[in-house]
Amino acid sequence: MRLQHRSRHLDVFNRAGLEALGFGAPSAIPVESSLATIEREPDSDVPTGRIFNGGELLQRLRSQAPSEDLARDVRAASKELLSRGITTVQDATFTNRPNELDLFRGLIASGDLGVRVFMMRSARYWREFDEAESPELRLGPIKIMLDEATSNSGDVRRTVAGARAAGHAVAFHAVSEAEVALALDALRDAPLRASKSAGPDRIEHGAVIPDEWLDQLRELGACVVGQPSLVRDRGDIYRDTHSPEQHAWIHRARSLVNAGIPYAAGSDAPVTEPNPLLDMKASRTRRTIGGSLFGRDEALTPMQALAAFTLWPARAVGADRKLGKLRPGAVADVVVLDPDALSDSDQGVEPTTRLTIKDGRVVWRRALGRS
Repeated sequence: MRLQHRSRHLDVFNRAGLEALGFGAPSAIPVESSLATIEREPDSDVPTGRIFNGGELLQRLRSQAPSEDLARDVRAASKELLSRGITTVQDATFTNRPNELDLFRGLIASGDLGVRVFMMRSARYWREFDEAESPELRLGPIKIMLDEATSNSGDVRRTVAGARAAGHAVAFHAVSEAEVALALDALRDAPLRASKSAGPDRIEHGAVIPDEWLDQLRELGACVVGQPSLVRDRGDIYRDTHSPEQHAWIHRARSLVNAGIPYAAGSDAPVTEPNPLLDMKASRTRRTIGGSLFGRDEALTPMQALAAFTLWPARAVGADRKLGKLRPGAVADVVVLDPDALSDSDQGVEPTTRLTIKDGRVVWRRALGRS
């Protein structure tokens, strides 16, 4: 049995689950090859069952799944994404290794993966990747997982410097104020990249960014990739757990745009549901599930919200010449929405996608007669 925290950073296993991972005895735990933190009993060194940031270890479970089951699930997920007008995704998994790249390639070749993928690479293993790309699968930035309790600033600087020297952009998983500070410190210290074709360096989440850091973010050219859905889903919790003076800083959006800082929006799926229309609405209204407003001044205008979910995600991976905007020479990805898709009204049925076109081909159409 496995229980996963909704953040996906903590998994709890029973004894049988630990044995399925190959943890039958303390000596069997390959901690030297993992980014995970495995909690143990202080006296016996036996695993308690709690594993933090265990994505790399959990790949063992996925590798044990029958390939036909994986293909079936990927086909279903692709259909669901296309039905919501999503033709391209960015996989920000911080443990991605070359075997995940091979997995994506196989799913594309078999026709099971129906969406375009930009795949980030683990900061530990990015040098092992080959650089071969295709129109359906491209490599994204180097993903660096920051943890304010365990990350060493010197190690982070060295990682960023190595990626920069090779011409790669970096993406920091930085949620807290301290983690954003670590990211800014590393970016200030890093050498310049010869080319910006890979897109800007990125702060993933940036949930708490004080006012005094806005100038640094703009000067460093960093892009903030936020999740408006978290304001909707957890805004009522943030109100209770953060001091009132921090409320204007939490999951900023409009103040970043106004300060000239690139701002792209994502879903953080599967932590939240990948539904761009609901998420765009959340970015425009800043209304929580409980119905209250959280950070009203951070609400985006309709056009800012649309750009945050289309043009700026493409720019965040250096792909805005082909993706993110309808123009001659771009990839023919077109989504037809209900007329009230950009409305902030709370009345009636939520707007949905009517038609999804990918590469000039209709890949999903809403059934006739569906309201």
